[in-house]
Amino acid sequence: MKLNSQGAAHLAAGLAQNRALQTLKLSHNPIGNDGALALAHGLRKNSTLATLALDNAWIGASGAAALGAALSSSSNGNSGEYSNISGLRTLDLQNNEIDVTSAVCALRYGMRVNIECPLFCEPV
Repeated sequence: MKLNSQGAAHLAAGLAQNRALQTLKLSHNPIGNDGALALAHGLRKNSTLATLALDNAWIGASGAAALGAALSSSSNGNSGEYSNISGLRTLDLQNNEIDVTSAVCALRYGMRVNIECPLFCEPV
């Protein structure tokens, strides 16, 4: 069974509460932009996830933009206050519906704040 955007929304709710998960591989699932937006919301409240694999997940420029914004802010533990940096170190967006220029522009702010997070993206 594949995880779609609705499943990603449920997963994002858990991700927002998570304080242990360090790697999440959602590759080859039709998550799309709506799912990426939901995951981005969960990432804003998560500081422990270090690797997120979303290759071949049907994500476009708007989903990449949401993830980029999430890279630049995450919650500080249980206080609910936001810091200016996510714990994410690897974000894999290869083979999605994002051209390289759009991906770089969409993730630019997050990458500027979170320099250690490499961008893996290939043109479609």
